[in-house]
Amino acid sequence: MATDFHSAPPSSGAPRNDAPAPASPGRSDPLPFWVLGGGAAIFLGSLLPFVSVSVDGLFSINVMSPGARVLSALFGLVVAGLGAVMKFGPPAGRRGLSIAALGCGAAGALGYSGFILLGLHGINVGGSLGLPAEVTYSPSIGVLLALAGCTAAAVAALNAVL
Repeated sequence: MATDFHSAPPSSGAPRNDAPAPASPGRSDPLPFWVLGGGAAIFLGSLLPFVSVSVDGLFSINVMSPGARVLSALFGLVVAGLGAVMKFGPPAGRRGLSIAALGCGAAGALGYSGFILLGLHGINVGGSLGLPAEVTYSPSIGVLLALAGCTAAAVAALNAVL
């Protein structure tokens, strides 16, 4: 079929075909799923070993305060909840929820990465005999998974805001 490019444009009363088509109802935005998955990763990371503590290089143990684990798990549930509401909630508040998810993800990424860097650098504390002891800790799978979850949630929320 040949198209005549030299013909006159349609009259103003004729329907125009250059308007964007509405989004199909079966098509979904994957960004809220990334925020939801980031929250799930934070939650799962709180259940796994967080750090391995070494005191003066003499011995190493896996420890993490139960309170810190509970707070990390609750933080993961909050981020996952933001992702769920972004996906299944009313479309009117999605931008605000995306900004909240961006703030949570960025704050979590900064907190977890600062925790990792502080542990790798080491902390001087007073030993039981009054002598200083250097405590270092290495990140385990739990804190790395939580950091990855925060990063995924923050990047997805940033893309949803923009």
